[in-house]
Amino acid sequence: MTRPPSVSVVIPTFNRKKELLECLRSLEAQTCDLSSLEVVVVDDGSSDGTREEIEAFAARSHLRLKYIPRPHAGPSAARNAGARNTEGAVIAFTEDDVVADPRWLECALRYFAVPGAAAVEGRTNLVNSTTLRILETGETPGFLPCNLFIRRDVFLKLGGFDPSYCDLRLNIYFREDADFGFRLLGKGYQVVSGDDVIVSHPEQFRSIRDVFRHARRYLFDPLLYRRYPHFYRRLIEVKHLGPMTVHRPFHYLCWFYVLDLIAILTGVMSGHYTYLVPAIIIMFVLHAGLRFRYERRIFPALWKLSSTIGFLILPLYYLFWFVRGCLRFKSWRAVL
Repeated sequence: MTRPPSVSVVIPTFNRKKELLECLRSLEAQTCDLSSLEVVVVDDGSSDGTREEIEAFAARSHLRLKYIPRPHAGPSAARNAGARNTEGAVIAFTEDDVVADPRWLECALRYFAVPGAAAVEGRTNLVNSTTLRILETGETPGFLPCNLFIRRDVFLKLGGFDPSYCDLRLNIYFREDADFGFRLLGKGYQVVSGDDVIVSHPEQFRSIRDVFRHARRYLFDPLLYRRYPHFYRRLIEVKHLGPMTVHRPFHYLCWFYVLDLIAILTGVMSGHYTYLVPAIIIMFVLHAGLRFRYERRIFPALWKLSSTIGFLILPLYYLFWFVRGCLRFKSWRAVL
């Protein structure tokens, strides 16, 4: 069997020194030959003492570690800067709040021993929970940059991640990973799913504020659709509900919610109350579906008033940012 290639782990970081150190410790515990490993930390303008922590860690660690400070420009630019400073034949992308399984690198590199594999996407689990990509299968790539491996020459040839999917003024970024993945597929490269290539990701949505912060990231969906309509329709947020395959359920739940809300308000204002009960039942079902997207509870905790009120407003908030993206990127067909 062909000897596994050397690997460079690229970690962009921004004001998360505590989480970053946990990530680095998980790399120290890897079962692979650490002499063929390098770790490149790209500090994207941190102001929390990250540099001092990394320098202290590097002085006592047996990892070969590069530290690259740069002005704040967003994760895409940071990953690209890290990739340009790598030496390994394979680049492993992860994030500063992720903890890698001890066999993460060992398992991933085995896939590259097989000719033809240009990229490997591993399995990302939520801490104390199931996979991050709930109701999805490994057959549909997500290109999550917290657990993505790619041959260095292929990454550089494709130009890396596109910083267009980042707005520093609004402090949001989204879909740069899918954009890169669609370019990868468009050039005919093979992407392999590695279910044994495992990292743990912290809980994403700890408050309703986190939910709203995530919803506004959909500003960039119309841009992704404009560039890759075929891949967007086929691969973005594909969920499997038993025998059914549903594309972009969150998007359509929001649209149906707004239409149902209009129907309820119209009925109340016109004095036609006959269909209000079924309309309210439909709204409850839609509300439960929206909350399941973020809370992963089949029955929503309606007694948590802050969350309940927040999720009643969420569809309007999401559609505001999505339509704003349609205006910004002139991509109205993304609505459908």
